[in-house]
Amino acid sequence: MLGIAYLALVIALIGAVVLIPNTTATILGMPSASWVSGFWVVMILAATSVVPIVIVFTRPWVLSLVRGLGGFERTSREGMQDLPEVSLDAAASTAPSEPLLPRAP
Repeated sequence: MLGIAYLALVIALIGAVVLIPNTTATILGMPSASWVSGFWVVMILAATSVVPIVIVFTRPWVLSLVRGLGGFERTSREGMQDLPEVSLDAAASTAPSEPLLPRAP
């Protein structure tokens, strides 16, 4: 589970890096932004593409997280190997005799 959480964090960081230039392109593509010349649109889009990448991926905790992903995956795999396999019959035999949710009369 910890490996999945770290993977979700990396995907969220990449999503944040992609969302900022995408939002800028949407705003600059609106008819109300037609007064902005093409040169400035390209410069603004380039800046909003590069700046989030630099800000996010130069943070020390992000770099250590990305470098350690292989170790997190290995640890998760070891934890999964330690989980016992339970058959359906064994799970059904240990089920409580009373239902957990009360039923309506």
